[in-house]
Amino acid sequence: MAHIYQSITPLFSKKKNLMRNFFQILPKGSSENHYYENLLEEHHLKGHFYKNYPDLIPPKYNHSFSQCWKRQWLRNHLYTSELNKLDEKLSGENITVILLKGSVLIHEYYTDFGSRTLSDIDVLINRADTKKWKAFLEKNGYYEQSECNWKANSFKYIHIKKGQGSELVIETHTKLFYHEMENQWSGISMEPKYKNFLKLRTDEMLIHLVGHLAFQHNFSKLFWFVDIKLFLERNNFDINWQELALKVKEKKLTRSFQITLWLLANYFKMHFPKDATRVFSIEKKFWWKYFITADDLWIGQKFNIKYYFLKHITKDSLLTAFYYDFLWVIHKLFRNK
Repeated sequence: MAHIYQSITPLFSKKKNLMRNFFQILPKGSSENHYYENLLEEHHLKGHFYKNYPDLIPPKYNHSFSQCWKRQWLRNHLYTSELNKLDEKLSGENITVILLKGSVLIHEYYTDFGSRTLSDIDVLINRADTKKWKAFLEKNGYYEQSECNWKANSFKYIHIKKGQGSELVIETHTKLFYHEMENQWSGISMEPKYKNFLKLRTDEMLIHLVGHLAFQHNFSKLFWFVDIKLFLERNNFDINWQELALKVKEKKLTRSFQITLWLLANYFKMHFPKDATRVFSIEKKFWWKYFITADDLWIGQKFNIKYYFLKHITKDSLLTAFYYDFLWVIHKLFRNK
């Protein structure tokens, strides 16, 4: 598939190389028209480019990228202010609340608020705390959004709080993957940032980030790759990869890890410790490596044959994949009845 790409290497400076190895290759013609801007907007990368790769932005798009960065900065500041308020009020509520993904990453892995989009606040709680947590949110101005949940999506729900010109969204999970029997994740302190909100342990955060990208969302957004790359650049050599591999296997996410780490090594030129390369067979020539191209990551193959093919090969068990398909079909057939 290499022939459908054009190199835009002259636009690159050699001083920065965080993600450039991958961003050097864009779909043909993307730097010539609005498709370039639309592509980065689709993957929520405009703010990240504005702050980290300003030399890659064609001058005529600079204002648009700047405005995107400002909007993300303001929205993330709004969410952080809300979390600070909720954190204070959580004292004495006796509810364990673990922050997930962006709400943690923007503080610990990104250099500024505008580089990473944050569309909502994702949290994980124990199912037993559901009633107390919903009451807590309602007491603080949130209402639960009415949704048509189905079997493979019944472990999460959304609360919304409307203000002057803004809308705050909290998505609550009682487990992180549909095939889990129950919530088996553990939280650690986020002090001094937050007194009561927790975050996942380092190894579990990586498991969730990779599972969310591959198992749940089929590599559909590139900014999730940025999350994982920034996370690994700090923690890569501190992770016990052998122990991690066992936990990943228990959660049936080994194939998701193999594919994700291979993509990071192959397209983003990440270097992994020998233990990681060995336990996840990053250098082994699996057959599926010939079916996942940069084209699939940039443009996507949503809802065609290749999309469903990728969706199934990220699962450790075809039984798990087909069970999801079955639940989805049942939901579509009976949702209006």
